[in-house]
Amino acid sequence: DLTPLRKPHGAARSALDAQSDDPDAACFPHPEPFRLVRGQRKVSPMSLSRELAARVVALDPNSFDPDAAKWARNAIADMIGCTLLGAPTDTTDAARMPELYGAGSCLVLGRRERLGMLDAAFVNGTAGHALDYDDTSKSLSGHPTVIIVPGLLALAAMRGASGKDFMDAYLFGVAGGNRLSL
Repeated sequence: DLTPLRKPHGAARSALDAQSDDPDAACFPHPEPFRLVRGQRKVSPMSLSRELAARVVALDPNSFDPDAAKWARNAIADMIGCTLLGAPTDTTDAARMPELYGAGSCLVLGRRERLGMLDAAFVNGTAGHALDYDDTSKSLSGHPTVIIVPGLLALAAMRGASGKDFMDAYLFGVAGGNRLSL
């Protein structure tokens, strides 16, 4: 199951919504995005990680705009196409390192082999970036789908996740990445 461990609902959700006029308040319980600004208190990477994790756990998949799933499907299909095109490249061959990787149960897109979870995520991510045709996000200044999906594919395979769990996790990843980039 790739869904958050807890989801605030009812009175807790209303309290979160009331914290800010920010449209993301329904998704994130804190009215301000995290920012590291020169001259302010020092924030450790661990506290930022914990803060991001707390915000992601607080997400409710029902709070996303219904069009988000349509755009997510398009982005994921685009990423899979880019990965399939990038699979036979020298870049992806270099990432494979068969002498280091053992066989596993996770799919490597565009290849007949299966690798362990981390290795498959790495090779799929490399293949997705290989030709640099993957999607971009102005708010993230980068390629969100190829960063999120390879890890999710491997995790979903290991956990036997449903398509809905996969889609929710992808949307959480994009929302979290957008929030971090502010």
